[in-house]
Amino acid sequence: MKKLLVTVITFLFVIGCHYGKDTNVTSDMLLAETIIANNRAADIFIFNDHTYERVNNGYHLEDIVHEEIIDKKIGEIVELYSNKDSIKNGMANLLPEGTEIYSTLTSMDDEILLIKVNGQWLEYKIVEMN
Repeated sequence: MKKLLVTVITFLFVIGCHYGKDTNVTSDMLLAETIIANNRAADIFIFNDHTYERVNNGYHLEDIVHEEIIDKKIGEIVELYSNKDSIKNGMANLLPEGTEIYSTLTSMDDEILLIKVNGQWLEYKIVEMN
């Protein structure tokens, strides 16, 4: 646990130096880069200054997602993140550009968003900073 804490603190320090005086950097951007640094397989994106990570509930969303819980399209992935870039709103590390993002009628404040990729619904949830 101490090693993870030291790694996260070091990473945040390095990222902070990397961004310099850029006042547009948010804590969610730093959080997203930390998640990716610690787990290259993490499936995340940033939308409306929040970091979302794919939820694997052990069931197929097609079994429970019906058109009546989908509220509306609220955006899309505009760019694929690469290590040489700073992650920002609209970027994802695995989802392709143009992937549509949907809100749900069952989620308050867009805590959970849905993505449809190749005919399959994927669920993403806001990552809370500890």
